[in-house]
Amino acid sequence: MMTEVLPMSFLTKAFFWGYVAMLFLAGGAGVLLTRLELTRVFHLDLGTLSSLAESTLLNQYRFLKSMEIGFGLYCVVFREEIFTLRRFNRLFLESSSSPPAPESLRELPTAGRTGPLSLLPFSNSSPAAWSFSGPAEN
Repeated sequence: MMTEVLPMSFLTKAFFWGYVAMLFLAGGAGVLLTRLELTRVFHLDLGTLSSLAESTLLNQYRFLKSMEIGFGLYCVVFREEIFTLRRFNRLFLESSSSPPAPESLRELPTAGRTGPLSLLPFSNSSPAAWSFSGPAEN
């Protein structure tokens, strides 16, 4: 009995579209069901927050979830370029494999200081993304 081996390009596209679907579903659910997600998934009691803190938290969370939708939209619009042009491929790989670095963490080494060190960019680049060679340069 012989089993058919799927070509790598098929698997790559399948994982890519699965990731894009997850971005839209998770982002959309987070935007539309923010209160439910915060209370059920993160077990956060919104009643313990002041009205200002609650509205700020809900607004920030919806913004982050809309960023997921935006990245999913980037993936759909530039799907061909992601697989053929190195610049688009690197942006996709960096964005999808790097954990987000909040401003507070990136600025921690220079917090409260002004001077040459405060001008250094602290990247959230992930070494995991460096292992992908990406497509040929066009």
